[in-house]
Parts: sequence; structure tokens; C-alpha cells
Amino acid sequence: MSQTPTAANVAQDAIDLLTATCEQLDMLAATLRAIRKAYPDAFAGMSDGIRSGLLDTRHLSDLGLNAATDWREYLAEQASELAAQLDYAQEVAERPQSVRTPSGQEAQGGAQ
Repeated sequence: MSQTPTAANVAQDAIDLLTATCEQLDMLAATLRAIRKAYPDAFAGMSDGIRSGLLDTRHLSDLGLNAATDWREYLAEQASELAAQLDYAQEVAERPQSVRTPSGQEAQGGAQ
């Protein structure tokens, strides 16, 4: 029995997981952008000490946004590469393969 369907299923599950993770990182990035956008309105009536704390929080949200964006891009690249490898492997598995018969002649046969 061939391992190809099992390997293909595992690869597709990995691609789906990477895609779902990218979607979660997109939501995290959107949340961090919303936090960052809200800061200018919040600054107006606050004391210097509170502003300093908010600036620290804004800086941390910027760092989180940058990290989420970088990871999302990396995972999207990995998913794309894995999908291309899976497509190629499935294409190779579907090609007819040359098989030698007992008489020494070549016969064409499909992947089994």
C-alpha cells in the first residue's frame, strides 16, 4: 500500500495549519494597529507620568506588531513552499513510470 495519500494528507494539514496561523497573526496585527491608532486621542488629557507609561505601551505594541507581521510573512512563505512541494510530489506520483518486464522490455505503468 502506498504512503502517498497519507503523506499528502499530512502535508495538506500542515498547509492548513500555517494558513490558519497566518490568519490569527493578521487578527493580532489588526488589534495592535487599533491600539496604536487610539493613542493620539487618549494623550490629550493625561499627565506626563501617564503619557510616559502609554508611550512604553505603544512602543511594546509596535514591537508586537512588527513581530506578528514578520512571522506572518515567514509562515506564508513556508505554506507557499510546502504547497508547491506537495503539488510537485503529487504530479510526480501521477506520472506513468517505466517498468521492466521479465523479458527485459520496458512497459509503461502508473504509480500504484
